[in-house]
Amino acid sequence: MAGQTVSAHLDKDVIGKLREVMRGDDRPASQIIATALKAFLDIPPGARRSIHSLHGAGSDEEKEFLARFMGRQILRAHHTIVESRYLDAARNNEPRHGSNAEPQTEEEIEAEAARVCKSM
Repeated sequence: MAGQTVSAHLDKDVIGKLREVMRGDDRPASQIIATALKAFLDIPPGARRSIHSLHGAGSDEEKEFLARFMGRQILRAHHTIVESRYLDAARNNEPRHGSNAEPQTEEEIEAEAARVCKSM
């Protein structure tokens, strides 16, 4: 699908974080920004207002809490979606691997989701 180029003013801290994510994820800035913006626009208006509020008047600790909380919830949602796909594959008698232990940490959730995705 053809897109449209837009511009935004970002402060030095955001540019620094963007560069770190680009290196760590091996993705161009345009892809990271597009994905982030799509995700932000898809969440309910009340949640967007809360993010604006915390980023405008929240402390650094509150912003960090929000980021970690959202990250954990996204990883849990991803795990649930991948698990559902895995169970669908199992119902179709496709080979399965794994354990019954529920991942608890962000790293465990992400590792399990990545493992299941690779096996499909």
